Amino acid sequence: GSAQKNKRNTSRSRNDRSQTRIKKVPKTAAVTITAREGISYAEILRQAREKISLPTMGIDSSKIRKGINGGLIIEISGEENTAKAANLVARLKEVLPDRDKIRIAQPTTMADLKISGLDDSVTMQEVVEIIASMDTCNPDNIKAGDIRWMPNGLGNIWVRCPVSTANKVAATGKFKVGWTIARVEILPSRPLQCYRCWNYGHVRYSCTSAVDRSSHCYRCGSSTHRINNCKAPTPHCIICEEKGNKA
Repeated sequence: GSAQKNKRNTSRSRNDRSQTRIKKVPKTAAVTITAREGISYAEILRQAREKISLPTMGIDSSKIRKGINGGLIIEISGEENTAKAANLVARLKEVLPDRDKIRIAQPTTMADLKISGLDDSVTMQEVVEIIASMDTCNPDNIKAGDIRWMPNGLGNIWVRCPVSTANKVAATGKFKVGWTIARVEILPSRPLQCYRCWNYGHVRYSCTSAVDRSSHCYRCGSSTHRINNCKAPTPHCIICEEKGNKA
């Protein structure tokens, strides 16, 4: 009856919460190569292969695929793959010309955290340093927003950090900051969104929309300012408005 239904719903909600607490850590490390329009990726790879020996660098298992932005992704598996990827990034930067036209990076899979229950004395930098110390993570790899104060006088803050760090922090469920205990929650992954037209399911590289909203405020939709200077009293979604939904 209703009791069994409620029990199933409770069990389902617990499972949903547990799934959002743990994010999958990638088994491979990646190196990305992104070039400006007009530059041949085939030529970039040819030059890299002529000047770099992957086996000499200890990289025995790798594969290449295209990214959603059209760039190249070199995936490295095996032991110490993160360190090997970092070495490959450094080597590619040495041997490839046109450094102002080619971007080489080692992306890290990130996860979003919501930290709540902060008191007035806590700063954003303090939260970042505590999270970094919980996984020996470089604070430079952690991004955080401003602390937003709730009606109860306590603050919430959004934090983005490497997924391995997020898992360790969220596993505790809470941590001490200042004289209080802050609560931790891993947020669901954000859907893929184009920052040109703002619609979901694709990125700027593959956008075919005639509409360009890249200069609009992401919070209120105005074309007169960007989100950093937004003073609108409430958020307003122009995508929802165009679809006839509540904005």
